[in-house]
Amino acid sequence: VPEVPEVPEVPEVPEVPEVPEVPEVPEVPEVPEVPEVPEVPDSPGIARHPPDPRAPAPAEPGAPEVHELAAAVAALGAEWAEADASAPGEPAMAEAPFDLGDALHFQFEGGAPTEPPRSMLPPAREPEFVRRARAEERWQRPWVRAALTAALALCAALGAVQAAWTWRDPIAARWSASRSALRLLCRVAGCTLHAPRTLADLVLETSSMAPGPDATLLLDATLHNRGDLPIAYPALELSLDDEHDQLLVRKVFEPDQYLGPGTSRTAGLAAGDDVEVRLRLRLAQGRASRYHLDAFYP
Repeated sequence: VPEVPEVPEVPEVPEVPEVPEVPEVPEVPEVPEVPEVPEVPDSPGIARHPPDPRAPAPAEPGAPEVHELAAAVAALGAEWAEADASAPGEPAMAEAPFDLGDALHFQFEGGAPTEPPRSMLPPAREPEFVRRARAEERWQRPWVRAALTAALALCAALGAVQAAWTWRDPIAARWSASRSALRLLCRVAGCTLHAPRTLADLVLETSSMAPGPDATLLLDATLHNRGDLPIAYPALELSLDDEHDQLLVRKVFEPDQYLGPGTSRTAGLAAGDDVEVRLRLRLAQGRASRYHLDAFYP
């Protein structure tokens, strides 16, 4: 008979830990009692009304006393509001429902409100393109164009008259046919026609000074016009110096003083022509050693 195997030992069961004790629940504090609201004495002239149906319903038996207090306060506020709205001798005004349509279509007494006068309204501003088109149309009107043409012609005529009066001498010298019209213009404006003053065309070709009889000095000079138009006769300035280059005397001679008899001053010196100048001078004091002669237009 085979041997029976040995039975293994059963392990020990671990001990179960102890369950901790549950802490005690603290006691809920008691709710303090709400004091009763004292009754409001009746005021003279204020009538008692039945309770407002909108006021909250009375609390059911067993509800907390806080709800009873809120209901009492609400009822008291409703009574005060009704008492203020209904004064003694005046009927209480009932609330009317608000209608937005009636408010928008409200009619004033006597009809709709009148519009303010046009003088009080700001002027209407036209668009830019409308104003531009209206301005262009204004300038295209026949009478406007005629007035502008007349004004332009008048300005051109006045400009031509002004130019003719300013350059009358060169114009008369170059275009002899215009002399009659220029004489008429000068008769109106109070001017005279002369030969043009062109100093660039005037040349002092020769000049000399020599002692003359009776302690006089003889001055000889030649003026030449190298231009192609007549020029006016210039004025001559003579300066005399002593041997120390100190100025003794300076004198200006007008054309009437050095031109010979029969010479027209108005016609001027003809183109390419010469004029001889001869002057006899007497020096009051001192002795002249040098001289300077210049031609100019004053």
